[in-house]
Amino acid sequence: MAPELVFTILEKDLVIYSYPLMISLALLACAVITVILHRMNGLSIQRGALYIIVVLVSALVFARLSHYLLNPEIYTQSNISPWVLEPGQFFMYGGYVGGLALAALISPCLTGLNGLRALDLTAPGLASTAVFAKMGCFLHGCCFGPPAPPPLGLPVAEGSRAFLHYQQIWVAENSVSVYRPVDLTLLPVQMWESIVGLIGLAMALSMLRRSYPSGTVFFLYFGLFSLARCGLHFLRVDQPSATFQYYVPFLYLGCAGICAVGLVLVMWKFGNNKESSRDKPYVSI
Repeated sequence: MAPELVFTILEKDLVIYSYPLMISLALLACAVITVILHRMNGLSIQRGALYIIVVLVSALVFARLSHYLLNPEIYTQSNISPWVLEPGQFFMYGGYVGGLALAALISPCLTGLNGLRALDLTAPGLASTAVFAKMGCFLHGCCFGPPAPPPLGLPVAEGSRAFLHYQQIWVAENSVSVYRPVDLTLLPVQMWESIVGLIGLAMALSMLRRSYPSGTVFFLYFGLFSLARCGLHFLRVDQPSATFQYYVPFLYLGCAGICAVGLVLVMWKFGNNKESSRDKPYVSI
Protein backbone atom coordinates (compact mmCIF):
# COMPACT_ATOMS: atom_id res chain seq x y z
CA MET A 1 0.00 0.00 0.00
CA ALA A 2 1.29 3.46 -0.88
CA PRO A 3 -1.09 6.40 -0.24
CA GLU A 4 1.42 8.69 -1.95
CA LEU A 5 3.68 8.04 -4.93
CA VAL A 6 6.77 10.25 -4.89
CA PHE A 7 8.88 10.84 -7.99
CA THR A 8 12.05 12.92 -8.03
CA ILE A 9 12.34 15.10 -11.14
CA LEU A 10 15.19 17.63 -11.45
CA GLU A 11 15.93 17.24 -7.73
CA LYS A 12 12.33 18.10 -6.83
CA ASP A 13 9.79 15.70 -5.41
CA LEU A 14 6.57 15.24 -7.35
CA VAL A 15 3.84 13.80 -5.10
CA ILE A 16 0.97 11.94 -6.75
CA TYR A 17 -1.83 10.70 -4.53
CA SER A 18 -2.62 7.14 -5.49
CA TYR A 19 -6.39 7.16 -4.84
CA PRO A 20 -7.30 10.10 -7.14
CA LEU A 21 -4.88 8.74 -9.73
CA MET A 22 -6.51 5.31 -9.86
CA ILE A 23 -10.03 6.76 -9.84
CA SER A 24 -9.04 8.94 -12.81
CA LEU A 25 -7.68 5.88 -14.62
CA ALA A 26 -10.91 4.00 -13.83
CA LEU A 27 -13.06 6.75 -15.36
CA LEU A 28 -10.75 7.06 -18.36
CA ALA A 29 -10.78 3.30 -19.01
CA CYS A 30 -14.55 3.19 -18.74
CA ALA A 31 -14.94 6.11 -21.13
CA VAL A 32 -12.50 4.78 -23.74
CA ILE A 33 -13.86 1.21 -23.74
CA THR A 34 -17.49 2.34 -23.88
CA VAL A 35 -16.95 4.87 -26.67
CA ILE A 36 -14.97 2.34 -28.73
CA LEU A 37 -17.69 -0.30 -28.37
CA HIS A 38 -20.40 2.18 -29.34
CA ARG A 39 -18.30 3.31 -32.30
CA MET A 40 -17.93 -0.32 -33.46
CA ASN A 41 -21.72 -0.52 -33.43
CA GLY A 42 -22.26 2.46 -35.72
CA LEU A 43 -22.46 5.32 -33.23
CA SER A 44 -20.43 8.49 -33.85
CA ILE A 45 -17.58 9.26 -31.47
CA GLN A 46 -19.22 12.57 -30.54
CA ARG A 47 -22.50 10.99 -29.47
CA GLY A 48 -20.69 8.16 -27.71
CA ALA A 49 -18.54 10.66 -25.81
CA LEU A 50 -21.58 12.73 -24.81
CA TYR A 51 -23.34 9.59 -23.61
CA ILE A 52 -20.47 8.38 -21.44
CA ILE A 53 -19.79 11.86 -20.01
CA VAL A 54 -23.39 12.15 -18.84
CA VAL A 55 -23.31 8.65 -17.38
CA LEU A 56 -19.97 9.09 -15.57
CA VAL A 57 -20.88 12.48 -14.09
CA SER A 58 -24.19 11.11 -12.84
CA ALA A 59 -22.41 8.03 -11.45
CA LEU A 60 -20.06 10.24 -9.42
CA VAL A 61 -23.02 12.21 -8.08
CA PHE A 62 -24.86 9.02 -7.11
CA ALA A 63 -21.68 7.57 -5.55
CA ARG A 64 -21.34 10.63 -3.31
CA LEU A 65 -25.05 10.79 -2.51
CA SER A 66 -25.30 7.10 -1.64
CA HIS A 67 -22.27 7.36 0.67
CA TYR A 68 -24.00 10.19 2.50
CA LEU A 69 -27.30 8.31 2.79
CA LEU A 70 -25.72 5.01 3.90
CA ASN A 71 -23.32 6.54 6.42
CA PRO A 72 -25.32 9.22 8.29
CA GLU A 73 -23.33 8.65 11.49
CA ILE A 74 -20.13 9.89 9.85
CA TYR A 75 -21.65 13.24 8.97
CA THR A 76 -23.76 13.82 12.08
CA GLN A 77 -21.28 12.73 14.72
CA SER A 78 -18.13 14.21 13.17
CA ASN A 79 -19.71 17.40 11.79
CA ILE A 80 -18.35 16.62 8.33
CA SER A 81 -19.96 18.63 5.56
CA PRO A 82 -21.49 16.47 2.81
CA TRP A 83 -20.12 19.01 0.32
CA VAL A 84 -16.48 18.35 1.26
CA LEU A 85 -15.09 15.69 -1.06
CA GLU A 86 -12.35 13.43 0.28
CA PRO A 87 -10.94 10.03 -0.77
CA GLY A 88 -13.01 7.18 0.57
CA GLN A 89 -16.24 9.20 0.76
CA PHE A 90 -17.72 7.70 -2.38
CA PHE A 91 -19.76 4.49 -2.54
CA MET A 92 -18.74 3.03 -5.89
CA TYR A 93 -21.62 0.57 -6.09
CA GLY A 94 -24.15 3.35 -5.52
CA GLY A 95 -22.60 5.15 -8.48
CA TYR A 96 -23.00 2.00 -10.55
CA VAL A 97 -26.71 1.68 -9.78
CA GLY A 98 -27.51 5.34 -10.37
CA GLY A 99 -25.35 5.69 -13.47
CA LEU A 100 -26.70 2.50 -15.05
CA ALA A 101 -30.31 3.48 -14.41
CA LEU A 102 -29.70 6.81 -16.11
CA ALA A 103 -27.83 5.09 -18.95
CA ALA A 104 -30.84 2.89 -19.70
CA LEU A 105 -33.15 5.93 -19.72
CA ILE A 106 -31.11 8.31 -21.87
CA SER A 107 -29.66 5.77 -24.30
CA PRO A 108 -32.57 5.86 -26.80
CA CYS A 109 -32.21 9.65 -27.06
CA LEU A 110 -28.41 9.91 -27.17
CA THR A 111 -27.43 6.70 -28.94
CA GLY A 112 -30.54 5.42 -30.68
CA LEU A 113 -30.07 2.05 -28.95
CA ASN A 114 -32.60 0.47 -26.62
CA GLY A 115 -31.70 0.53 -22.95
CA LEU A 116 -30.70 -3.11 -22.61
CA ARG A 117 -28.46 -3.05 -25.67
CA ALA A 118 -26.75 0.09 -24.37
CA LEU A 119 -26.19 -1.56 -20.97
CA ASP A 120 -24.57 -4.54 -22.71
CA LEU A 121 -22.11 -2.17 -24.38
CA THR A 122 -21.49 -0.41 -21.06
CA ALA A 123 -20.73 -3.62 -19.11
CA PRO A 124 -17.02 -3.93 -20.08
CA GLY A 125 -16.33 -0.30 -19.19
CA LEU A 126 -18.17 -0.83 -15.92
CA ALA A 127 -15.96 -3.81 -15.13
CA SER A 128 -12.81 -1.79 -15.88
CA THR A 129 -13.76 0.77 -13.22
CA ALA A 130 -13.72 -1.96 -10.58
CA VAL A 131 -10.23 -3.02 -11.69
CA PHE A 132 -8.66 0.42 -11.25
CA ALA A 133 -10.84 1.84 -8.47
CA LYS A 134 -10.17 -1.06 -6.10
CA MET A 135 -6.46 -0.79 -6.86
CA GLY A 136 -6.85 2.79 -5.66
CA CYS A 137 -8.51 1.54 -2.48
CA PHE A 138 -5.64 -0.88 -1.92
CA LEU A 139 -2.99 1.82 -2.37
CA HIS A 140 -4.94 4.30 -0.26
CA GLY A 141 -5.44 1.73 2.50
CA CYS A 142 -9.23 1.73 2.71
CA CYS A 143 -11.71 -1.17 2.34
CA PHE A 144 -9.10 -3.44 3.94
CA GLY A 145 -9.52 -6.93 5.30
CA PRO A 146 -8.50 -8.63 8.57
CA PRO A 147 -4.92 -9.53 9.54
CA ALA A 148 -3.52 -12.61 7.83
CA PRO A 149 -0.05 -14.16 7.66
CA PRO A 150 2.02 -13.92 4.45
CA PRO A 151 1.73 -14.82 1.66
CA LEU A 152 -2.05 -14.57 2.03
CA GLY A 153 -1.73 -11.19 3.74
CA LEU A 154 0.11 -8.21 2.26
CA PRO A 155 2.09 -5.55 4.20
CA VAL A 156 0.57 -2.18 5.06
CA ALA A 157 2.27 1.17 4.47
CA GLU A 158 2.72 3.52 7.40
CA GLY A 159 0.23 6.39 7.29
CA SER A 160 -2.47 4.50 5.40
CA ARG A 161 -5.98 4.17 6.84
CA ALA A 162 -5.39 0.49 7.53
CA PHE A 163 -2.17 1.29 9.41
CA LEU A 164 -3.83 3.97 11.54
CA HIS A 165 -6.78 1.69 12.31
CA TYR A 166 -4.62 -1.12 13.66
CA GLN A 167 -2.22 1.30 15.30
CA GLN A 168 -5.04 2.52 17.55
CA ILE A 169 -5.91 -1.07 18.46
CA TRP A 170 -2.25 -1.91 19.12
CA VAL A 171 -1.77 1.13 21.36
CA ALA A 172 -4.95 0.42 23.32
CA GLU A 173 -4.10 -3.25 23.89
CA ASN A 174 -0.37 -2.93 24.54
CA SER A 175 -0.08 0.53 26.08
CA VAL A 176 2.72 1.53 23.74
CA SER A 177 3.05 4.46 21.36
CA VAL A 178 5.21 2.81 18.69
CA TYR A 179 3.82 0.48 16.07
CA ARG A 180 5.89 -1.25 13.43
CA PRO A 181 4.09 -1.63 10.07
CA VAL A 182 6.30 -4.61 9.23
CA ASP A 183 4.37 -6.55 11.85
CA LEU A 184 1.06 -6.10 10.04
CA THR A 185 -0.15 -7.95 6.93
CA LEU A 186 -3.79 -7.87 5.84
CA LEU A 187 -6.04 -9.78 3.48
CA PRO A 188 -6.03 -7.74 0.22
CA VAL A 189 -9.83 -7.71 -0.12
CA GLN A 190 -9.56 -4.72 -2.46
CA MET A 191 -7.31 -6.58 -4.88
CA TRP A 192 -9.63 -9.57 -4.87
CA GLU A 193 -12.44 -7.29 -6.03
CA SER A 194 -10.10 -5.85 -8.64
CA ILE A 195 -9.50 -9.39 -9.91
CA VAL A 196 -13.27 -9.96 -9.99
CA GLY A 197 -13.56 -6.86 -12.17
CA LEU A 198 -10.81 -8.12 -14.48
CA ILE A 199 -12.56 -11.48 -14.88
CA GLY A 200 -15.83 -9.65 -15.54
CA LEU A 201 -14.16 -7.49 -18.18
CA ALA A 202 -12.84 -10.55 -20.01
CA MET A 203 -16.21 -12.30 -19.75
CA ALA A 204 -18.19 -9.31 -21.03
CA LEU A 205 -15.87 -8.70 -23.99
CA SER A 206 -15.97 -12.40 -24.89
CA MET A 207 -19.77 -12.47 -24.77
CA LEU A 208 -20.05 -9.33 -26.92
CA ARG A 209 -18.31 -11.23 -29.74
CA ARG A 210 -21.20 -13.68 -29.85
CA SER A 211 -24.90 -13.37 -30.53
CA TYR A 212 -27.06 -13.01 -27.43
CA PRO A 213 -30.42 -11.35 -26.73
CA SER A 214 -30.16 -7.72 -25.56
CA GLY A 215 -29.51 -7.49 -21.83
CA THR A 216 -27.85 -10.90 -21.44
CA VAL A 217 -24.30 -9.58 -21.08
CA PHE A 218 -25.22 -6.88 -18.59
CA PHE A 219 -27.56 -8.94 -16.41
CA LEU A 220 -25.09 -11.82 -16.18
CA TYR A 221 -22.07 -9.62 -15.42
CA PHE A 222 -23.71 -7.25 -12.95
CA GLY A 223 -25.56 -10.06 -11.17
CA LEU A 224 -22.37 -12.05 -10.60
CA PHE A 225 -20.45 -8.91 -9.66
CA SER A 226 -23.11 -8.01 -7.08
CA LEU A 227 -22.87 -11.47 -5.51
CA ALA A 228 -19.07 -11.20 -5.39
CA ARG A 229 -19.26 -7.80 -3.70
CA CYS A 230 -21.74 -9.18 -1.18
CA GLY A 231 -19.33 -11.96 -0.24
CA LEU A 232 -16.32 -9.65 -0.01
CA HIS A 233 -18.33 -7.18 2.06
CA PHE A 234 -18.20 -9.55 5.04
CA LEU A 235 -14.39 -9.69 4.84
CA ARG A 236 -14.04 -5.91 5.14
CA VAL A 237 -12.90 -4.62 8.51
CA ASP A 238 -13.27 -0.86 7.96
CA GLN A 239 -17.05 -0.68 7.71
CA PRO A 240 -17.75 3.09 7.55
CA SER A 241 -20.85 2.86 9.77
CA ALA A 242 -23.31 0.43 11.30
CA THR A 243 -25.90 1.39 8.71
CA PHE A 244 -23.48 0.58 5.90
CA GLN A 245 -22.36 -2.68 7.49
CA TYR A 246 -25.81 -4.16 8.02
CA TYR A 247 -27.91 -2.83 5.14
CA VAL A 248 -25.58 -2.71 2.13
CA PRO A 249 -25.58 -6.54 1.68
CA PHE A 250 -29.33 -6.33 1.07
CA LEU A 251 -28.63 -3.82 -1.72
CA TYR A 252 -26.16 -6.24 -3.33
CA LEU A 253 -28.54 -9.18 -3.04
CA GLY A 254 -31.45 -7.08 -4.29
CA CYS A 255 -29.55 -6.01 -7.40
CA ALA A 256 -28.38 -9.59 -7.99
CA GLY A 257 -31.99 -10.74 -7.73
CA ILE A 258 -33.16 -8.08 -10.20
CA CYS A 259 -30.45 -9.17 -12.63
CA ALA A 260 -31.49 -12.81 -12.23
CA VAL A 261 -35.13 -11.93 -12.97
CA GLY A 262 -34.04 -9.79 -15.92
CA LEU A 263 -31.92 -12.61 -17.31
CA VAL A 264 -34.80 -15.07 -16.99
CA LEU A 265 -37.18 -12.67 -18.78
CA VAL A 266 -34.66 -12.08 -21.57
CA MET A 267 -34.19 -15.81 -22.06
CA TRP A 268 -37.95 -16.38 -21.93
CA LYS A 269 -38.51 -13.73 -24.60
CA PHE A 270 -35.76 -15.27 -26.71
CA GLY A 271 -37.28 -18.71 -26.34
CA ASN A 272 -40.66 -17.47 -27.55
CA ASN A 273 -39.27 -15.54 -30.50
CA LYS A 274 -35.80 -16.71 -31.42
CA GLU A 275 -35.52 -14.86 -34.70
CA SER A 276 -36.33 -11.35 -33.49
CA SER A 277 -34.89 -11.58 -29.98
CA ARG A 278 -31.33 -12.55 -30.90
CA ASP A 279 -29.14 -9.56 -31.80
CA LYS A 280 -26.08 -9.49 -33.98
CA PRO A 281 -22.73 -9.73 -32.18
CA TYR A 282 -21.67 -6.36 -30.80
CA VAL A 283 -18.00 -6.88 -31.66
CA SER A 284 -16.90 -8.53 -34.88
CA ILE A 285 -13.27 -9.68 -34.85
